[in-house]
Amino acid sequence: ASGVPVVRHVPNAEAQDFVMKGRYDVQQSTSVSLTKAESEFQHAIELDPKYAAAYLGLAMAAYNHASAGGSQLQTTAERMRAEQLFHKALELEPDLSAAHAALAVLAMQYDWDWSRAERELRLAVAGPSSSTAEGFYAVFLIYHGRFAEADRHLRRMQDMDPFSTAVLTNLALARILEGRFAEARAIGQQMAAQYPQLLAPQYVIGFTDRKSTRLNSSHLGI
Repeated sequence: ASGVPVVRHVPNAEAQDFVMKGRYDVQQSTSVSLTKAESEFQHAIELDPKYAAAYLGLAMAAYNHASAGGSQLQTTAERMRAEQLFHKALELEPDLSAAHAALAVLAMQYDWDWSRAERELRLAVAGPSSSTAEGFYAVFLIYHGRFAEADRHLRRMQDMDPFSTAVLTNLALARILEGRFAEARAIGQQMAAQYPQLLAPQYVIGFTDRKSTRLNSSHLGI
């Protein structure tokens, strides 16, 4: 190591406000709220083109449009746009945890490239992590039968952001994959009561009704 401290970009204050608004609208996870979020993140980028979090937020909004509309998979154009934006965010802030985690999901979801996915996930949790990264790594580990490791990441995920809809969705998915259907259903019902406009709780409840483990990474909530 060179010993030279990393200089972090200090975002424009108005751009930061737009990013906070955009994050709130992404959390609502409806087509309308995601469109609004995209506009807010775009405004942030116009105000501060070097603000990595704005590109990350725009990528997340773009990625989640398909699931908000009831589709399990993004179009090629949607996927490529999101991937380009995640890479742009990492170009500006190489240790941005959530961007590495999102690229891991794309590697799993579309390419079934498990080695690349785990490389990205290890980068995602190597430094200051995020609930997104911890949740995605947990689901990856469950797919590979590494349940003890997965539980550690699930605990970290919940501690970081216990009320996030993405956290709750990923926790429910993890419980389904583990065969803990009653717990998954309870999480789905909790989400449905709190966020009746979301489709994710209906997916969770439907899977627990069928006691099906035929899930894939397209159900992950970024």
